[in-house]
Amino acid sequence: MSTDYTLEIVPLDAIDWRQDDNPRVFDDLEARVANLFESDPDSWEPIVVAPIGGGRYRGIDGFARSTTADRRRRQHLRARIEQMPTDVRDRSFELNRIHGFHLSIGERKAHARYLHDRYPDLSWAEIGKRCTISDHTAKVACMEGDDPDSQIARVPLRELADDHPRVIYAFLRKLVVDRASWRTAERAAHAIRSLIPEDQYDDFLDRLGRSAEAALDIAEALGYGKGETRG
Repeated sequence: MSTDYTLEIVPLDAIDWRQDDNPRVFDDLEARVANLFESDPDSWEPIVVAPIGGGRYRGIDGFARSTTADRRRRQHLRARIEQMPTDVRDRSFELNRIHGFHLSIGERKAHARYLHDRYPDLSWAEIGKRCTISDHTAKVACMEGDDPDSQIARVPLRELADDHPRVIYAFLRKLVVDRASWRTAERAAHAIRSLIPEDQYDDFLDRLGRSAEAALDIAEALGYGKGETRG
C-alpha cells in the first residue's frame, strides 16, 4: 500500500467520515475527546484523509481529533493527504494500530472477522498478523457462531465484577484523562466508583492501594503513555 502523502491544512467541513470505516467497534469517543480537549490542537498528529474530488475528502484516521477540533470551534486541521486506499477500514485499522489509544482485543478480533468476510482467501496467519493476534485467535474469532464480545459489550459495566477486563479497561481509560487524579488509590477508585457495586467498593479500594503502581505500568504498556494526546 502506498504511503506517499502531502501535508496540507484541510477544512473540517470538507471531510466525510463513515462509521463503516471505523475499526473501533467498542469505541468510547467521549473519553478520547475529553483527553484531547486538554491539549493544543497544533500539537496533534495530522489527521489522515484521501481526496474524493470537488474539494472534499474521505476521512481515514483522526475522527476523535476532528470532533474535538470542531467542538473547540476550529475550522481547519493539519492533514496528511494520501491516495484513496483500496480498503479504507483496513488502512484506518493499520494507522490506529501504530498510534493513539489502544485497540482492544475485541476490536482486533472484530477486524479479523471483517478481513475474513471480505478477503476469504487470506490465510489465518496473514489475518492474525494484520490484526496483531495469533492465527489461532483469528481463526476462533472468525469461526464463532455467536460473537461473545458483542454480547458482553451490551452488559452494563456496573453489572460486571470489578475485576472483569471491561471494567479494568474502562478504569485505565478514565485514568489517562486525568493522570494527576490517581496519584492516590482513593482518588483513582473514586474516578470509577459508578462502575463498581457498592458492596465491593471498599475491597476494590484496598486492593487498588496495593497495586496502584502495577496499574500504572499496565496502563502505559497498553499505550496510555505520559502526555499522550493522539486519537
